[in-house]
Amino acid sequence: MSELHTLSPTPSPAADRPRWYLARDGERQGPLTTAKLYAMAGEDRLDPTDLVWRPGFPAWRQAGEVAGLLSPPPLPQGMRAMAGAEAPPLSFASGE
Repeated sequence: MSELHTLSPTPSPAADRPRWYLARDGERQGPLTTAKLYAMAGEDRLDPTDLVWRPGFPAWRQAGEVAGLLSPPPLPQGMRAMAGAEAPPLSFASGE
C-alpha cells in the first residue's frame, strides 16, 4: 500500500525566524519575521523607499527593490514571451 504525503498548511519554522530589519526615519526596527514583513507590505505599511536588510544582503535595500515584497516578482522566462504577446482582437455581436 502506498502512503500519501500532503503538505502542511502551517508555515515553515524558517518563516517565523526573525531575520529582517527595517529602517525608517533614521530608526531601525527588528528583527522581524518574514511573515511579519510581508504582512506589513500587504497592509500598505511599507513605503517603497523604506530600507530593509536581512542576512545575505550586502547592504540595505529599498523595499521597492526587493522582488515580491511590494509588487509581484518578475515572471519566469517562459511566461515573459506569453505576457508580451498581443491578445487576439475582441469581436462583438452586432445589434447592440
